[in-house]
Amino acid sequence: MTLLMKLIVAERLFFLKKYEESREKFKEILKEKVSKRIYLNVLYRLAQIDDKIGDVSSSKDKYKKILDEGNKLWIAEKSKEHLSQMLDVLE
Repeated sequence: MTLLMKLIVAERLFFLKKYEESREKFKEILKEKVSKRIYLNVLYRLAQIDDKIGDVSSSKDKYKKILDEGNKLWIAEKSKEHLSQMLDVLE
């Protein structure tokens, strides 16, 4: 299966709210050689899955990593927003 097809399957599972299955598919993608942009997109989706299933600590770590590595990509800005919201909730 091509990388694009794997991404589509993982995204589909995410939108069908099959988070565990989606997580496994995204983790498989991270084992492959992918561009930095795809890597950060997959990491972002994994952080969202962690949020959905209640693993706040893990999602926070992923958002921080995206923020550190994302430079000026939109995904880094979205991660910054999520981290800010998480900190507001904790306060």
